[in-house]
Amino acid sequence: VPNTEQDREKMLVSVVAWLVVNSMLSEQMQWSMLCLQNVSNIYRKNAFLKILRGIEEFRSGTANDSSSGEGIDRLPLRRSLAVFDETIDFSLEATVPDPIPFEKKLRDLLEEHHDFIVSEQQHEVGHKLLLEVEELSIVGDSASR
Repeated sequence: VPNTEQDREKMLVSVVAWLVVNSMLSEQMQWSMLCLQNVSNIYRKNAFLKILRGIEEFRSGTANDSSSGEGIDRLPLRRSLAVFDETIDFSLEATVPDPIPFEKKLRDLLEEHHDFIVSEQQHEVGHKLLLEVEELSIVGDSASR
């Protein structure tokens, strides 16, 4: 327990600083999750529409990955379902892996699901999200120096 008025004041400043820093870290985590969800939504919407259109094929047992047509109709049905399958790896590595830059992670997601991004507008949305993340990572890098 601080004894003097000056010690109490320092303690209050330290507590408020800790609260502000942790609030900013929480906001950054929420923003990162929102960016990840926005990128995933670009291709997941199309996969979902393909699944809805192909529900009868699933019911009859004739679902396959042959595709024809344009846009969403050309997407493979079983791969559309696999877009929503997120495996969880519980294995532990012997060393701490190098972190993957957030921008690269988002870019890899877009490239991995490129077939499911069917319109020019969707490509533009993905590109704009990447530009926003890139701009903010540059600002973050300069602020941490």
